[in-house]
Amino acid sequence: MEVIVVMILSAVVISLGYSVLRLIQDEFIMFHDRDNSLTNADQLDLTLSRDFERANQILFNKNSAELTFVDESRSVITYRFVDSLILRSSTKIDTFNTSAFSLKINNLDSLNFLPQILIDRLSFFIKISDKRLIRLGFHKQYPSQIFLDLNPLN
Repeated sequence: MEVIVVMILSAVVISLGYSVLRLIQDEFIMFHDRDNSLTNADQLDLTLSRDFERANQILFNKNSAELTFVDESRSVITYRFVDSLILRSSTKIDTFNTSAFSLKINNLDSLNFLPQILIDRLSFFIKISDKRLIRLGFHKQYPSQIFLDLNPLN
């Protein structure tokens, strides 16, 4: 009889141990996923900020949802916004596992002599979790020489 009581108590203790282990594991997985999402968002923010800073021209193609950066040496970096990914192509391809919502672009066509696809501002939201969105915004201040080079009146 005592052996049966000890076996039942042992089974209860072992079941509680596995239940606690499963709860800790589920919490760790949720933390890991949230951390990956935040790291991905930070990396996207850092990379886009650097590309905005280094680019001489930033072009956007509305038909293909492509953002193109051209620097002084004419090397090209392209961002493609697809369903649930943002792809960055240069000498290698980077994938950001997030989707962009509410893409807002400010182009410089209001000055009449500039191409409509040259942009100076970009903002959008990325999804971190089911309930959380983060807004990313970028701005490019062009040197005056670029406007003189693009002016068809010269």
